Amino acid sequence: MNGPLQLAPEMEAALPVLLRLEQAGHEAVFVGGCVRDLLLGLSLKDVDIASPAQPEEVMALFPGCIPTGLQHGTVTVRSGGQLYEVTTYRAEADYEDSRRPSSVAFIRNLEEDLLRRDFTMNAMALDRRGKLWDPFGGREDLSLRRIRAVGYAKERFAEDALRLLRGIRFASVYKLKFSHGTWKGLLASREGLRRIAMERVGLELDRMIGGGGIARAAALLVASDLPAYFKDSLPGWHEAKMSFSMPERQSELASRMELASRLGGADDGWAALFLLLELDEATAAGWFDRLRYSHARRDRLADILRMHYKLVAAGWERLSSKLWTELVLDEGQAAAEHWLEFMEQAEKHGLHAGLLTPLGPSRLSVEDMERHEESMPAVELAEWHGRSMPALKPASERPGLSSSGAMVDPAEAAANCRAWLQAMPVRSLKELAVDGRKLQIELGRRPGPWLGPLLGRLLRETARGKVANEEAALLAHVRQLADGEEGTT
Repeated sequence: MNGPLQLAPEMEAALPVLLRLEQAGHEAVFVGGCVRDLLLGLSLKDVDIASPAQPEEVMALFPGCIPTGLQHGTVTVRSGGQLYEVTTYRAEADYEDSRRPSSVAFIRNLEEDLLRRDFTMNAMALDRRGKLWDPFGGREDLSLRRIRAVGYAKERFAEDALRLLRGIRFASVYKLKFSHGTWKGLLASREGLRRIAMERVGLELDRMIGGGGIARAAALLVASDLPAYFKDSLPGWHEAKMSFSMPERQSELASRMELASRLGGADDGWAALFLLLELDEATAAGWFDRLRYSHARRDRLADILRMHYKLVAAGWERLSSKLWTELVLDEGQAAAEHWLEFMEQAEKHGLHAGLLTPLGPSRLSVEDMERHEESMPAVELAEWHGRSMPALKPASERPGLSSSGAMVDPAEAAANCRAWLQAMPVRSLKELAVDGRKLQIELGRRPGPWLGPLLGRLLRETARGKVANEEAALLAHVRQLADGEEGTT
């Protein structure tokens, strides 16, 4: 019925691999995400190849290849400066830990290989001539913007419970709705997440938050309540659900999350999400620790949240070089840089500081939350969340609100703060023209607990412009301070 498909350039670059396999008597096809993305008209991230050829046969055909996953039949082949995974058709049996099959058998039938895959949109194959294999209706599901499990959803989710999160990621990134049966199977399979390592959960959530569909992802996570079933609980998850689910603020919150989806990176996406849900730095750090993210990522996020909440508390209308200088001195230059880098990226996509200011009351009582959840069946709630988000109002209709409620324009907050930071005479101890050793020599004192506070005082007074950041001026000021202390004793 449908003619051959035009291969994507990334697929054409991989044709020598398919041709080599075919010349050796083996079938070879493109499979999985590259076929899905081709049908969606998207650029391809990875090009994966499947074949009935056994791993040792593939290795014999491609000298210098990498045996990346022989137990699963995967060999990585080099061709034209690119790397391609070639995987033997296989069938899997009895997943015992919601992740790994108890046995893997290499087979020769393509349709049987496609049967083991998670969703119909990922269970398609394409040969080098553009012929599509689509035994489970993946192409039609994509045309209907629908995500549907291959076969019985509960069976697919039981094989690897991480597929629950993968499904939500696909639905959010590609703007799909779950079929009724797949959503029902997802809800019935949530207990399996308790056996999934948090490292795997963290990687999947990173892909979700950085994938460009934060609003839809948040809505589906709230509707499914998947985080409540993680092996390690996320602190404040119930509060996050309540913050997202308050009806009178949900439309504007979703619109702002759509802007956050444009940030293009997981770290900035996480920061925007926590700010929009009004979760504090301790909660954010708890999430990052449980998701096994690095301390560096956790600390950067905490810096952004702490700086932002302090600026919000002060009020954008009161923001000045003096207030900013004091904040930089309190929190440190690194924290200031982290906040500025985040805000500068956010402002490029229309998400200025005012749109990251609290929307107003964000906490429902437990009774209100339960009443809100009970008012809509789970499947209907998810489908409602999955609809297209409302259009964002023009900027003139949604000005930022200061903590006092005054109408202000905080769109230039980051630019002003960047200029003020650059204008500061000194921002950190390492920029001071004197160090602890020079102070010891000048005052004739041994190292001790007196040194840190004195350096801190010099930093503040220099940053405020009270003393020049020059060695002679600083040492003279130190001597004056010391003389003053001696005169009072």
